[in-house]
Amino acid sequence: GSPVHPERWGIGSGRYDGRTAAEWSARLGDPDPVLRREAVNALGAMPADAPDTVPQLAGALGADSDPSVRAAAALALSKLTPHSAPAVEA
Repeated sequence: GSPVHPERWGIGSGRYDGRTAAEWSARLGDPDPVLRREAVNALGAMPADAPDTVPQLAGALGADSDPSVRAAAALALSKLTPHSAPAVEA
């Protein structure tokens, strides 16, 4: 079989790595920056959920205390265009 597992990326399933966008979004408030960064990366890989998750990713970009989470949020938002365009306009 193929080593590619589309379900991991949420293709057609509304999930990434077995979790929904809502479950990943809940992790954005975790005190552990590694878990927050993991959540940001997951949300950036779920374009079907972008209309709901872009505001949360924009919040992480602007306010997270950890620079690696902010950097991951910037990358995630770049993957979610055109939905993310209003959130990142200068």
